[in-house]
Amino acid sequence: MIVALYGSPGLSFAELTYMMTELGIGFMAVKDRPQKIGDPSPKHVIPVIFNSGSSFLKNKNKIKFRSVVFVCESYTKLKREYGWPMIGVIQGKKNQHSYIQFDKKELGLLLQEADQLTVPIDLSSIKSVQKVYDPASEMISKFSKSALSQAQTMMYKVKNQELRSKTFELVREWFVGKAKSKDALKTNLHRLHKNPKYVDDLTIILTSSLGMSLRRATTESRKDPKKLEILAKKANLSPFDIRYLLSKGKR
Repeated sequence: MIVALYGSPGLSFAELTYMMTELGIGFMAVKDRPQKIGDPSPKHVIPVIFNSGSSFLKNKNKIKFRSVVFVCESYTKLKREYGWPMIGVIQGKKNQHSYIQFDKKELGLLLQEADQLTVPIDLSSIKSVQKVYDPASEMISKFSKSALSQAQTMMYKVKNQELRSKTFELVREWFVGKAKSKDALKTNLHRLHKNPKYVDDLTIILTSSLGMSLRRATTESRKDPKKLEILAKKANLSPFDIRYLLSKGKR
């Protein structure tokens, strides 16, 4: 069953398969014919990469194992014809868009999140032409409710990897309760970023009702990790977001 579907307009089939190989994860690649690369683990979600939307539509019903699908296709087809969610793209005003850096770290995080999904997406709604984002409406709905995902979208706009990592550390400190106040958060962000609008926009996300809800749940889970699942469920949050913020690994 397919639990998540992503279009990849900014990464070629070769680039995406190379990144997957670099992560050391077994996956399936479908170009002329299906090919197993590495040793996909039946215990985890299995990535399947298609070289085109038409190839996916032709073979989607053959996927019986729990999988996350990546389709390498042009932005125009993904947006206007298929309407599938995309990775590595920022949607601007008046149908403008730009590509952002999407490396194996982002890919690894995306796969970790997909590994938590157990409900298959509705394949019957996936046709050659459909409304935007309809195939994964439930997944997109969950994404829009995640303050961490919204903050990460803002961080993807930072092209400099070192600056992005430092920004993430400040975001993480806010969510785990190390940053004591909104003023302290903004002061630290201003030290990193010269663009005041960027700081204001990111601060709005972090201090929104969704952001504060995640902060409270993460702070409490940090004090008592055994309550993490209960706190996440009570606040209607993803346990993955909380675990990710509490992990010691750096972005």
